[in-house]
Amino acid sequence: MEKLKLLSINEARKILRVSHSTLKQLINSGIIKSVRVNTRYKISYRAIKEFSDGVSQNSKIDITIPPENAVGLFWKN
Repeated sequence: MEKLKLLSINEARKILRVSHSTLKQLINSGIIKSVRVNTRYKISYRAIKEFSDGVSQNSKIDITIPPENAVGLFWKN
């Protein structure tokens, strides 16, 4: 079974380079998949990648999922 890393709203918005309110709108509209843990939303790297794959056809967003033991965020240029 694949291990799933969940990100906070703040971590995900930094990766996507969007505002907090924009990310919440994307989540509330179902464009970005998320799960609710207690009172907080969590977003997987996979959900961010799926979103960026859909957007990248029309822009230059390309996010790679880092190795499981990696520290920090990785951007593909």
